[in-house]
Amino acid sequence: MHRKYLVQMATDDEKAKKIDALQRDLCLSKSTAESLIQRYDFIRAVMDDTEIITHAPQPFDDVELYRWECGKIGVTKKGGGPQTKSSNLVCFGASHEVFESEWPSPSIRGSRLGRKLRGNMTFSTRYDHDVPVRPPRRQPGFWRSSPEPPTDGTAFDYCLTNYEPVYILGWHISCYWPRNSGRPTIQVDHSLNHILSNQLTISVDKSKPTQWHCKVTWVAQSSHNFPQLLPTRGR
Repeated sequence: MHRKYLVQMATDDEKAKKIDALQRDLCLSKSTAESLIQRYDFIRAVMDDTEIITHAPQPFDDVELYRWECGKIGVTKKGGGPQTKSSNLVCFGASHEVFESEWPSPSIRGSRLGRKLRGNMTFSTRYDHDVPVRPPRRQPGFWRSSPEPPTDGTAFDYCLTNYEPVYILGWHISCYWPRNSGRPTIQVDHSLNHILSNQLTISVDKSKPTQWHCKVTWVAQSSHNFPQLLPTRGR
């Protein structure tokens, strides 16, 4: 009788452990699913925000500030978060690790003959196959900006080195342009204006003395890669 009772007790304990383990698995699966749904909805919303917004020029003494923006930008930097020389962790909801990169072009002398000169400002990533990919929150030392641009100022390249592909969520570009000198222009040859692309190329005006500034917000593709939502757009 006592032996039968002990056997029953042991069986009940094993069942309880299995039920507890099953409940933990279900809670983990639910949390993972909710996180995926939030990231899916986040990227889906980005796809609907691909128009370029041009701001009216703001006067400052003898120059005017011209600005263009596209996608999700203007977010708040996270205080005390992991930051690197090339990127800052910014806020776009608690479940998203979004980064922001910002850089200027070289100072532009302008064209003495009044010719319309242009240059390409680019943002890109490069993965060094012989070095393991390291996310910024773990190994900031593996992140660095691209080498200094050529002295002639023809290239405004910015590159995240030793990192996996990213999705560009938004970008902002601006310059101070001499007043009464016409309007500066930019050119973006891309159907989605490079939103959700892995790289950005913007053709900028170099006909007047100025300096261009560019800012890009992005996420790692590995955290937001939904093949059914993102076929092969702008890769």
